[in-house]
Amino acid sequence: MEKLQCDCYILNDLLFKQNNTTFQIDSLIITSGTIYFFEIKNYESDYYYESDWFYKNPKTEITNPLNQLSRSELLLRQLIQSIGFNIPVSASVVFINPEFTLYQAPLNKPINLPSQLIGYLNKLESIPSKLNEKHKILADKLISKHIEEPPYYSLPPFDYKQLRKGIVCAKCSSFSIFIKGMTAYVKIVTMKNRFRPRSSAVSVNLSDYFH
Repeated sequence: MEKLQCDCYILNDLLFKQNNTTFQIDSLIITSGTIYFFEIKNYESDYYYESDWFYKNPKTEITNPLNQLSRSELLLRQLIQSIGFNIPVSASVVFINPEFTLYQAPLNKPINLPSQLIGYLNKLESIPSKLNEKHKILADKLISKHIEEPPYYSLPPFDYKQLRKGIVCAKCSSFSIFIKGMTAYVKIVTMKNRFRPRSSAVSVNLSDYFH
């Protein structure tokens, strides 16, 4: 994508949050008239498409990348509108690995196979595009919306001294526990879970503590 010579902005690896939903953009090309959004997949080996489902040979069902594309495309459109722009979005799934094959590939779906990439990029090159200040503002606003750290990696602020310490129930994490048995493999559970056999809960908790 970076080798494109047309007048465009190329943004890669962006993480956004829209309507309390986090979504990722693999690659985005801003031209004067259209934003091209690419869901990039590096699948390898033989796959096939059947009745709106993707399978890896011989019969392993995988997540449909077209569904991922539709979800992210909708959220991207909403994000672009929320920052004050109304520009068409063209979205497609791009399979980049030359060792990838998709049998029964549908002709009416936004899919680019490895053998089609050069032709597709040449087509982009041929589209007239002349950027102006408006497009620069759009690119800058999208970059400013990028989330550096996924929200599920963020911990709320806490004070270690205020945290309750101790061994918890192996099933429900409650501190209201009792110990049954004095062997190396004891049962540490709440009264509610007292009949559920457990492995060495002490060993697990000590391992967590020291590691």
